[in-house]
Amino acid sequence: MIQTIVWQRLDRTALEFLQWTNEPAVVLHGEVVGDINGVLGRVRYRVAVEEGPFSQVALLQFWSDAGNRQLHLSRSRQGQWLVNGIMRPDLATATDVDIGVTPATNILPLRRFRLEVGESCDLVAVWIQFPALSVNLARQRYTRIADDRYWYESVDSGFLAELTVGDDGMVVQYADLWRMLTVTENGQ
Repeated sequence: MIQTIVWQRLDRTALEFLQWTNEPAVVLHGEVVGDINGVLGRVRYRVAVEEGPFSQVALLQFWSDAGNRQLHLSRSRQGQWLVNGIMRPDLATATDVDIGVTPATNILPLRRFRLEVGESCDLVAVWIQFPALSVNLARQRYTRIADDRYWYESVDSGFLAELTVGDDGMVVQYADLWRMLTVTENGQ
């Protein structure tokens, strides 16, 4: 099954187009165009996640007036992270990728943990910030507060956001930052 989603950024001018597949592995193909944290540009990404103990691969391309850059992340089944082919032992505790310009990567832990209302989970993510394309660790917490809502918390920064999800677990609203405009299945 392929789901296609379009999100609109609410606090600045940007749109995102995402295609999501989940067989045999979860694969996200997305593109964000517009104001990328104060820089006019375009981010194209691909994230692939295999079932556990899962490996991940993420490829990001960023185009702007300042130039074009690319970032390649991979996580082995043993939990070793490589960033542009260089081993990063400082990322060893991370289990997820969080691309800082999209709500798409929030969907991965929400679907994996399948929390009941009132339950929380903590994780460590490799957080990619824009426009610098910096790669750091981010401790995160998700708490399910209703059937269709979660609190997302960046533990280190204190950032909080309420996420509203649809019946399929896709993010419909990400605080006052992103809103889903449309979703289709199997390209229809």
